[in-house]
Amino acid sequence: MEDLDQLEPPPLGGATPTLERLVPSPFPRSGFPLIGFLATVYDHVADFAQARHDADVRKSGPS
Repeated sequence: MEDLDQLEPPPLGGATPTLERLVPSPFPRSGFPLIGFLATVYDHVADFAQARHDADVRKSGPS
């Protein structure tokens, strides 16, 4: 399992996180960007899951 320290930092500015594109925020705006944090976690988990899936497919060979 990967250490969290090995994850790449999220892109800064400009990009709208996936979660924000999917649904409007149910939380009021505050000093802490909760939706941005959740979106970053979602993106990291999605990237990790895709990479793991791709590695499993390569290991198992052509179907």
